[in-house]
Amino acid sequence: MNGRVSLIPHNKEKYISFTMYIDDCDISFRFIDSWRFLPSSLEKLASYLETVPIAVNEFKNDGFTDEKINLLRRKGKFPYDLVDGLDKLMTTKLPEKNEFYNKLTDSHIIDEDYHHAVTVWNMFTIKTLVEYSDLYLKTDVLLLADVFESFRETSLKAYSLCPAHFYTTPGLTFSAALKMTKVELELLTDIDMLMFIEAGIRGGISQCCNRYAKANNPYMGPSYDKNQKTKTLLYFDINNLYGWAMVQYLPVGKFKWIEFKFFQCTTRLIQATLLK
Repeated sequence: MNGRVSLIPHNKEKYISFTMYIDDCDISFRFIDSWRFLPSSLEKLASYLETVPIAVNEFKNDGFTDEKINLLRRKGKFPYDLVDGLDKLMTTKLPEKNEFYNKLTDSHIIDEDYHHAVTVWNMFTIKTLVEYSDLYLKTDVLLLADVFESFRETSLKAYSLCPAHFYTTPGLTFSAALKMTKVELELLTDIDMLMFIEAGIRGGISQCCNRYAKANNPYMGPSYDKNQKTKTLLYFDINNLYGWAMVQYLPVGKFKWIEFKFFQCTTRLIQATLLK
């Protein structure tokens, strides 16, 4: 197929999406990353599903029995680090348990997972590791399809919005917020206002510090020095900072400058004012 490709990169190595357009027709293929919506392992996501209709239907079309299909309702295990060449895929028996060691996670396969792999190998009368790999990969693809379809169904039911028409969760949730609140955002066209707002954006503090503070108060008993200034140390643990920020007022329109000499510090005005 010939046609141009459009990319949305996150950086030089990661891409949010890419779209391929087919010459001489109106067909295009857009690829999005499920991780941008569901940032968790496939094993965990699949464990939340009560049914996997896509996987079941596909495996039934392959002629698998219900007993075999039940084995494929969960993510399997594969000895990734063992396979360092095509010759390893020609192995005629399931690798030993210790060969399922995962260097990336620095962990060994547990007995339950290895027993499942042995059962799959035997029940499907697998001859080589490449056959096991094909079944493992197909199961992964079908389970991910079921996971994402379940996510789409939930989103459509809650917001009447389909995640497949978005690139990431922030885009989906922003559209859901606009849809549910019926807010119409005014387009900010004043470049000075835009630069003013951008200059006020702050992120989390990242620093190396070594501050030292010493308490001195009557509650310290013999350690208290009445000749020195009284000092008390207090520890604050503030919860729900993100939750608090998410429910604060946000500007939606009618932007204008206010001269400082006319500024009156009232609660209502503070809620509707951006200060530099």
